[in-house]
Amino acid sequence: MEYPGSIINYHLFEIREMEHFSERTFNVCLEESLDSLFKIIAFYYKHGNFMMIKNCGEKTNNELIDIAQKYLIKYNLTPAALFRNEENNLFEKFKFFCFENFNISSLAIEEYKKDFNAGNFQFFKFIMLAFKTMFTERDFFILESNCGFFKVKKKYTLQAIGDKFEITYERVRQISKKIPIEIETTMMRFLKEINYIQNHFNYNLNFNNDYCLINSFTADSINLNEKLNFTPKFYAFIFSLLKKDTHQLVQRGCKNDKNFYLIKDELVSAFNFCNFYENICALTHNRNDQTYQLNLNDYLQNFLNTSHLTLLNPISTICRHIILNEFKLKEVDDKIFIIQRNTPKRLSEYIVEILNDKGRPLHLNEIRKELNRRTVKRTSQHRIA
Repeated sequence: MEYPGSIINYHLFEIREMEHFSERTFNVCLEESLDSLFKIIAFYYKHGNFMMIKNCGEKTNNELIDIAQKYLIKYNLTPAALFRNEENNLFEKFKFFCFENFNISSLAIEEYKKDFNAGNFQFFKFIMLAFKTMFTERDFFILESNCGFFKVKKKYTLQAIGDKFEITYERVRQISKKIPIEIETTMMRFLKEINYIQNHFNYNLNFNNDYCLINSFTADSINLNEKLNFTPKFYAFIFSLLKKDTHQLVQRGCKNDKNFYLIKDELVSAFNFCNFYENICALTHNRNDQTYQLNLNDYLQNFLNTSHLTLLNPISTICRHIILNEFKLKEVDDKIFIIQRNTPKRLSEYIVEILNDKGRPLHLNEIRKELNRRTVKRTSQHRIA
């Protein structure tokens, strides 16, 4: 719904500050649910005065009439503009939700109106605005520096942050742990009270697929468009809250700050993606004394929570994508991967290899010469006397 001119539908609390009307007038409006400028003007259009409102005296009546007439004249408002779906205007509800929950002024939110109504609301730019009101300067600095949600040029240790704000290392750690919980609580309030907001933005992420990948490309695209510097970790965190009824964020074990997978609940219920992810982390990062092959379909059986094998194909597809893109394993055949040895050869292994290659017993000097020829780097404890 578009209103004529550049009038802003201010919240009742804002009108009180702007127009300096009495506390009694404010309370009368509050009790009658005249909580916005448009509602006051609409009431005046409909009734001509405010005398039928409970506890409204002549002074209050005159104050409200003066306010209504002031904006009627200033913006040349018509009854049609005021009554056309005014009660169902989602942007107005959103705007007042922001004022009441974050103390963000109607003027600050008004700049989002056009994009909101066009379905191109810059939701994350708005979140940054909300953060500025949610957190103190100190807590916002900790959010920016220590939660992995912002791309920062300089990283601060907990001790450095504590020194900056004259608080202890432990206090900084406590605040760092609390901040994501506060953000989650705020997002849950969004979903409970204004869930319709998801219909007013579009970030070209397809949540109809079995999984949705949030990566550096996602982050860079949103950051460029909305002039932000959030990390993929932050976007994955927020989208996992927005889509909590249909998708889950699965990886937990590895320190991954680039790629995050939001997977449909049906598949997460059938397969323990978190354990799978952590186990692949262990296979690739722990000590491996030999190279061997991993048959993915056989390996997945360890993490299945269902006997419905129809789900194995989409699960296998997702896991294959994770293995190829997150862990860079070599695929030698369809879903057959190589787990490479990641430890240096021991001296004894080189000696066995030399003996096998020669196919006969060797003197100690022969073995030493062959080791030198193969440019084996030996420590003093490996030296052959």
